[in-house]
Amino acid sequence: MTLEGTWDPPGMPSTSNLTYNDIWGYTASDGSEYAIIGNVDSIMVVDVTTCSNPQRVFGFKGGNRTIWRDFKTYDNYLYAVCDNCTEGLHIFDLSGLPSGNVTHVTQETSFFSKAHNIFIDTATHKLYATGTNTVNEGLVILDLSTPTAPTLIQNVFLDTEAGEPMNNFYVHDVFVQNDTAYCSHGWQGYYIWDLTNLSNITLLGSY
Repeated sequence: MTLEGTWDPPGMPSTSNLTYNDIWGYTASDGSEYAIIGNVDSIMVVDVTTCSNPQRVFGFKGGNRTIWRDFKTYDNYLYAVCDNCTEGLHIFDLSGLPSGNVTHVTQETSFFSKAHNIFIDTATHKLYATGTNTVNEGLVILDLSTPTAPTLIQNVFLDTEAGEPMNNFYVHDVFVQNDTAYCSHGWQGYYIWDLTNLSNITLLGSY
């Protein structure tokens, strides 16, 4: 591996010696590439098309100071959440890149005010939020058919689905494909759930 470049400007806000958290990538229609980076108080988009000379093209202060942010993209939109915060779900329009601007479309707090992680199954246009204040031991599933106006499909309480309400089924991270959710339940273990029928969720296996 060869180091191509770095981006770490002086004076960035930090908490407990932590400055950044999480990174995601986005490719614009012209092929230019961007890194989406979380800072203690901000969400930033950095042009990394020329890796030896990365340039910040957008910054947005979310409103809270937190050491945990998470990002995913769908279509030309960026979705951002944070933990230990009250920011909910931020949605940004990235379609203006590279020549135009990134636009903050909306901030939605009706589904949750904080989330530890999100995953978007782009094939089914569904967003899955984990570690939320509304469903601490399961998933909040949103429909992104209208990318700027998500709607709630269902709150899924996986501790109840497992028949183990006394155990901690907090979801630290999740990957979903073909309505199959691969969940890291922290110390509880690794579980695979069939979410094809949300009225009849099936546990496919665990470790």
